Amino acid sequence: MKLKALLFVATLLFSMNVLAQGEVIVYPPEQGPNGEHGDKPKGPIETPTVYYEDYVLTFDSSCIGCAIELVQDDEVVFTGVVDTNGEVEIPETLVGLVELRIRRGGITFVGEFEIE
Repeated sequence: MKLKALLFVATLLFSMNVLAQGEVIVYPPEQGPNGEHGDKPKGPIETPTVYYEDYVLTFDSSCIGCAIELVQDDEVVFTGVVDTNGEVEIPETLVGLVELRIRRGGITFVGEFEIE
C-alpha cells in the first residue's frame, strides 16, 4: 500500500512539474503530394516536443539547428535558430497569444502558446 501511495505522489509531482514548464503542443501541417511543405512523407512524422518557461523555448534534440518564427496577428515578430542546447531565448517585450513555427527539413510544425 505504501508503495502505491509513493508511486501516486511521484506521478503527481512529475505531472505538476511538466505542466509548470508549459508544454507547447505543435502539429505538422496536413501533407499532400507536392503541397506547400514538400512531398508527402514516406513514413510517420515525429512531432517535436517544445516547452516554454521564462522567455525561453526548449526543444528536443530533433530541432537543434532548426529555424523558428513567432507570429502575432499574421506578422512575424521574431525569428531564431535552436542552439546546440536545444534552446531559443525570446524577447521579453512579447506578450499575448503567439504562433510558433518550427521548420525541420521540409516540414513546418505549428503550435500556439500564451506569453504573460
